[in-house]
Amino acid sequence: MISKSISKLQKNKSKEKYVLLLEDAYSKANERELNQIDLLKRSGTPANFLQIYEAYKKLDMRQARVKPLLPLYAKKEGREAIFSMRNYNQDIVHYRNQASDFLYTKAMFLLKDGDKFDAREAFALLMKVDRIFPGFRDLNEQLDRANAVGSNNILVRVKNGSSYPISPTVIYELEHLNVEQFDQLWADFHYKEEPGVAYDYMVVLQVDFAEAGPEQIREELIKRTNEIQIGTVSQNDIDGQVSTDTSSRSVEVPILKTVYAEVLHTTLHKEASIAGQIDFLDVRSERLMASYPIETRTVFDYEFASWKGDKRALESADKQLAKNNPIPFPSDHQMLIDAAVEIKSDIKSVIRSNDELVMD
Repeated sequence: MISKSISKLQKNKSKEKYVLLLEDAYSKANERELNQIDLLKRSGTPANFLQIYEAYKKLDMRQARVKPLLPLYAKKEGREAIFSMRNYNQDIVHYRNQASDFLYTKAMFLLKDGDKFDAREAFALLMKVDRIFPGFRDLNEQLDRANAVGSNNILVRVKNGSSYPISPTVIYELEHLNVEQFDQLWADFHYKEEPGVAYDYMVVLQVDFAEAGPEQIREELIKRTNEIQIGTVSQNDIDGQVSTDTSSRSVEVPILKTVYAEVLHTTLHKEASIAGQIDFLDVRSERLMASYPIETRTVFDYEFASWKGDKRALESADKQLAKNNPIPFPSDHQMLIDAAVEIKSDIKSVIRSNDELVMD
């Protein structure tokens, strides 16, 4: 009701109905907040400092919204509406400091033993401090510390279990996932094992099949024929006379010639495939938590054509293919590199869809 009344009065301060509604709602909300503050103070519990601070902030923000409208009048009652105003700055600063000190001290206690879950609780407490007092002590440093202690370290590895010899370049391409993109609160991904880092989980791409080729060449010899006009001749009637039209002009008929050509249509085809599975492993318990199949295939297709004979016999598709120059097949290595690039998007999707497995 307070928000609605303020909105109405901002447009027209003479709406007495909303003046009285705002006066009543404002008084009741303030009374509720002040009673809550009184109860919290009487308990003497430091854990209540944050609630007291937030209650004072509500009081201050509420009167800040109403103040620009004042004075407001209840004309039918012949009086000015009553809105109590006071300066809460000292109370806000005092309880902000008290609450920040309490939360910070509790967070430091939780960080003392290096337990992951305690560190996560400490991080939550420090974030509350950051919300109410961003510049408090060494807050940013302690947030980084809590994040580091509370996070799981996940190593992403690639293992070649296929009989096909995969080059180190292809393995590198598979490993180089830009794993930092998976980083989130409580999960730090690494694609290379770092000394001194204790890993909690591993995400392993087990390559069971990797192969390129064979190279396939398909040639098709196509014979083309086409009737073309090479000129015209006057048409004779049955009496041997030249035929004429209604304007006495001779009727011309086309002279046709059949032309021939041979088109050699060549198609190059080659494939590369990588298949395997992604395993999520708990390093601490040496337990396989989940496994997901993964596979990709890249295809090289190229067409070109050559011809001999009369060019006029060719179709438009023949002429277009004849513009393509013959090219060599890509190497097995390059095809597998391309397949590795393709499969990385699938690996990313599997990791993102199952990141909860490495969060505990």
